[in-house]
Amino acid sequence: MRPEEIHVRTVMVPDNRTLHRRNILAVQSAIIRGDTEVLLHNWSVIPASCWEKVRHDNRHLNKTYKFPYSERRLVKRVPPHLDDATARLGIDDVQWRGLRFEFIKILACGGHGYVSLWRVWFEDGSSKKVVIKRALNSHFTPELESRYHLRYAGAEHTCQILDLHTEAMRIQDQVRQRNPLARLRYRNGSYFDAESLELIVFEFMEHGDMSKLLAKAGHEIVYFSDRALWGIWECLVRGVAAVAYVPAFRAVNRDFDKELQTAIDTNRLEPFLALLENIQQSHDVHLDMEELNILVGTADSHPHKPIFKLHDLGAFSYTMTHKWRTWDDHQYWRMRAPCKTYRVTPEQVHEDWDQLRTDEGVNPDGSQFAGEDLTQGHPIAGRFGTWTNVFLIGKMMEAAITSICEAYPFEASHWDSMDGTQSGDTYGWLLQDPIYSYVDPSLRDLVMRCQLEMPGERPSITTLLREIAIRKFHPFHDSAEDMAYEWEEFFGPKAPSPIPDPLDDDVTDSIEASMAGGMLFPAPTSQPHQHEHQAESAPAERLEYFQQWIDRQARAPVQRKPAAGGHGQHRNPRQPGNLRVPQRIARRPIGGQPAAAAPCPDSMDVDEDEDAQEDAAQFWARGRDRVRRARTEADGSVSESGSDISAVSNARKGVTFDVPKGGTWQGKAKKTGSIYDKNKRLLRYHKEPGSRVNKRVSEPNPKSLKTGVKMGNLDKFAKSAMDDMPMAIRNLMARTKHLDQRLADGNLPAWAYITAGGK
Repeated sequence: MRPEEIHVRTVMVPDNRTLHRRNILAVQSAIIRGDTEVLLHNWSVIPASCWEKVRHDNRHLNKTYKFPYSERRLVKRVPPHLDDATARLGIDDVQWRGLRFEFIKILACGGHGYVSLWRVWFEDGSSKKVVIKRALNSHFTPELESRYHLRYAGAEHTCQILDLHTEAMRIQDQVRQRNPLARLRYRNGSYFDAESLELIVFEFMEHGDMSKLLAKAGHEIVYFSDRALWGIWECLVRGVAAVAYVPAFRAVNRDFDKELQTAIDTNRLEPFLALLENIQQSHDVHLDMEELNILVGTADSHPHKPIFKLHDLGAFSYTMTHKWRTWDDHQYWRMRAPCKTYRVTPEQVHEDWDQLRTDEGVNPDGSQFAGEDLTQGHPIAGRFGTWTNVFLIGKMMEAAITSICEAYPFEASHWDSMDGTQSGDTYGWLLQDPIYSYVDPSLRDLVMRCQLEMPGERPSITTLLREIAIRKFHPFHDSAEDMAYEWEEFFGPKAPSPIPDPLDDDVTDSIEASMAGGMLFPAPTSQPHQHEHQAESAPAERLEYFQQWIDRQARAPVQRKPAAGGHGQHRNPRQPGNLRVPQRIARRPIGGQPAAAAPCPDSMDVDEDEDAQEDAAQFWARGRDRVRRARTEADGSVSESGSDISAVSNARKGVTFDVPKGGTWQGKAKKTGSIYDKNKRLLRYHKEPGSRVNKRVSEPNPKSLKTGVKMGNLDKFAKSAMDDMPMAIRNLMARTKHLDQRLADGNLPAWAYITAGGK
């Protein structure tokens, strides 16, 4: 984009102090609107000095753009002179009375200040995370930054400033009262005074800002449910409601949020809203209200959803009820300057500004921009008030629905309300696209109303609160518990796929040879080595090879290391502990199809997979006592052991139990990388399979307490671990339903199962 692309129309007026600023803002607004023509006073071209002061990107004025959050990359910019040592200076190197600071990291940097994360320790051993904002340059003034946050002190949906000294002294007094002889750790030191240190201490919001949330949703292609979207909208509305009414309520020692919630809980919302209509609003305007300044966290009052709070209420904030009485027209022209070019309002950049003159004496008292009565004065340009905040939260809600950060150019389009009672030009026209028809129409309609071009046509705070209450009377498709689970999944860490432990070379060689010879039937997705001459080998040769491998393993046992990743991390073994394969599968060449007599479930059929899992779960409860482990005798023959075995024996090798002879549980499980948790003591008794080999097949003693308890616990574990098992193992367990009946009838030879892997 070049200044030559914008055609300049010139109007000659008497020179005045506002003319230069007026022309620069006229060019900036034309770029934001995508106009190719601009009206300037006394300038025939756009000078280079003016072009350097306006913000323009590499865009064409005659084209439209949509910038999705999925493509937005937030870069953490830290000045080179700012490091951890600088951030810690004067805080954790000082001994404070009643508390101690522990530095964590620098969070972000702005134009004039930066914020860092700390943990504060108190006298009773408790701690909390806080965010400290400090100056980067002389333009940062803590008094101005904190003034509006303190103005809404106690409001639930605005970020709160913490008084750490008062809290520390209160906790220290409580410790003294409980134990007058207690030795205080932070008895001596200086009193912590944030004001004298020229810093601000804010509450910590653990989920970051709304921009980060929407970027995460865009990258992961997450679409919020109607209940979740209405929850976000309610927080934003309550935030601007607090801005409008909390100052008046605090003046008479009343709690706005508490009274509002009480009115909702007691079905007296309408009388309360009627009361608000007669209370003077503050008309505080915050022009830097955008996603980066909406913080997301948790609160007891929001058990099923996160809470969204307004933040950074300082440099671009104005109390219009005061400005209307004291400002002249020059101040309104200064207020017109956009803070963020992608979050502006019609009151700042509307083309009506171009028709206003800056001659001295035309509007010296600023009356054309002042007052709550929008029927008087200018209808759009410069008419800042509570309705300006309503427009900004509407634009942010549009971003939450569409996942579009900015739609360029900034222009309005015609809109008709759902009920046909209202129409106008709205900047929320993007929500009329049919691709967003899955979103609640009443919410989209309300958000478009909030972005109407005419400030007087936008809904009031009381109207927004009423619409939210009406929507709550209608059920959502999902429950509050479902929404809580969705948010938990969204914010929860995404665990990486576990990396399987490398196998011993001998084990790898034996598995490859067994697969090639048809002894093991691999999963369809595996790619083993195939040797045609081994595919025709006789069962006796395969058993002899396997016996040699077992002998090598007996002479040199493998030392298993605990699984990496810490306790409680699940790791799918690369090879099941005791894989038992029917002989008719072992004899089949690799890649062969299942016999027609016993069809194998198709692993790609979802319905059949679910049926197979249900059948396998029932089979484990019915036929677990019939399972035997096959072992090779010294002469090469095969027999079955009477030892209790399980398909998950390898999974429990990382856990040892201290069990006395009497069988009563004592002690705790010793974790060595096992999947077990100390709160889930699934195995009451533990006994390694013995080495004794029986030559006859016998049923386990049903009266054995140890066998019954052990198999019962293994049964529970198998059911709980079913979803985590590979598809090949789940299909194999489904097949055992048919094999179990054959084994019970006695028509299945004992050597039909072969142990691959061993202890």
